Formats: sequence, C-alpha cells, structure tokens
Amino acid sequence: MLFVETKDIIYCKSDNNYTSVKITGGKKILVSKTLKEIDETLSGSDFYRVHNSYLINLGHIQKFVRGEGGYVVMDDDIMVSISRTKKLEFLEQFSKF
Repeated sequence: MLFVETKDIIYCKSDNNYTSVKITGGKKILVSKTLKEIDETLSGSDFYRVHNSYLINLGHIQKFVRGEGGYVVMDDDIMVSISRTKKLEFLEQFSKF
C-alpha cells in the first residue's frame, strides 16, 4: 500500500478498469480502481474531470490553451484535452481556483 498526498497528484488517467496516477517527482502508480471511483474519492477537492479519460489537479496546471475544447499543459508538460462539453464548466471551476 502506498500513501500519496492529494496535492502531489498531477493527474489520473483511465486505463480500462485501472487508473494510472501521475505524481510529482515523475512517478506513475497503477491503481486497481476505475477513474470514476477515483473521481468520487477526490470530489470536493482541487480535481476536475476534463475528459472521460482524465481527472486533473487544478493546482498543477501550467497553462490553458484555448481552442474548440482547448487543452491544459500540466506540470509534467503533458497536454490534456478538455472535452468541448466540459469547457465552460471547467473555466468556471478554474476561475474559482
């Protein structure tokens, strides 16, 4: 069992019935829970589900690039697309952060 502080989680990516969790320091952890389960666990914190496949930590966003849906660049330089249907809600959530 590995304990990780939520502030150290950069993003979570769906991998079928598993979730890949990227944390600071470049580590990746494979968790035997779905992204939906992880999302429910982290709800109410600084995380936002920007896409069916990604749950991101708003505190680890470097920048937001506008476009159809747009995308964010995370602290580890990965680009994560934002679903067009979630763009407005994301911008509202991001502005509160």
